[in-house]
Amino acid sequence: MASKRAKPGLRPRGNSWVVRYRRDGKAHWKSYRTKEEAERALAQARLRKALRQPEPQLGRKRFDAFAQEWLQFMRGHVSAKSWEGYEGILRVHLAPELGRRLLTEITRRELDGSGRLGRGWPALPGTSTAGARGGGAPGGRGAA
Repeated sequence: MASKRAKPGLRPRGNSWVVRYRRDGKAHWKSYRTKEEAERALAQARLRKALRQPEPQLGRKRFDAFAQEWLQFMRGHVSAKSWEGYEGILRVHLAPELGRRLLTEITRRELDGSGRLGRGWPALPGTSTAGARGGGAPGGRGAA
């Protein structure tokens, strides 16, 4: 019988293998049918990190598409008044500057107050800059 001994970032799960790794403070995971597929995916993820290449799903997503998904998610998690405030911040302050840009092109400095966009608008819950200011997504680290 073949051993299911796992290496860091690779774990057996039932009849499949799961690749888990962290990149830029975010956890990523995906399940594969065979150990060989999982090992190949883990090696590719490590190579992307070493070469400072974006993760595939983030490299193609624009800010405006992400913002709409985020607003849809937040609609069910906050009051109507809060949601209207978040929608207004995105529409008035962020979309004109960031709307058509890829997420991988936007830097934290632009958003955290030291850049031009970070001044004059409140942080949105669920964003990395909100967590640093004590906010955060419902149930997240910044929640009370």
